[in-house]
Amino acid sequence: MLRDGEVDCALIFDYAGAAELPAGSVFTPLWRETVSLVLSDDRAEGLAVARLGDYAADHWIAGCEKCRGHLLAASAECGFEPEIIQETDNVPAMLAMAAAGGAVALVPGLALAAARTLPDDATALPLEPPRYRTIGLVSMDTANESPQVRLAKRLLSRIDGSVWELEAAA
Repeated sequence: MLRDGEVDCALIFDYAGAAELPAGSVFTPLWRETVSLVLSDDRAEGLAVARLGDYAADHWIAGCEKCRGHLLAASAECGFEPEIIQETDNVPAMLAMAAAGGAVALVPGLALAAARTLPDDATALPLEPPRYRTIGLVSMDTANESPQVRLAKRLLSRIDGSVWELEAAA
């Protein structure tokens, strides 16, 4: 839609520069959010942080295509390939499945905040080392930026980034 001129800009998320942008477009990072490991309370007992490699033998729930790609890249960096038993971009369903046990999931802070509360039997642990997802604006890279894109950038840059630097609730 951006390439075809149907929209002037789009607000997207990106993991470590992996977004496939339309030719001639530019990504302007705005905020970043933490990614947490969501698991059942009994698996999280006594833990303050999670190390991804410690969950190599677990079953995994993958999110949307981009989030699944992030899971695969992150786990490869830790030397394992996750056994994905479920895929969904329905965050409340993902959280409920993790709470029930038998699987774990990587969930970005904004998705956790949108869910409002974790299921009673679920915990979201920060990762060590931390992992992030970037929220940003994509627009066509032109010398004469449209007034709409300039306005979007100006308004979005006024938002307190700490609102978006979301830490998972433990």
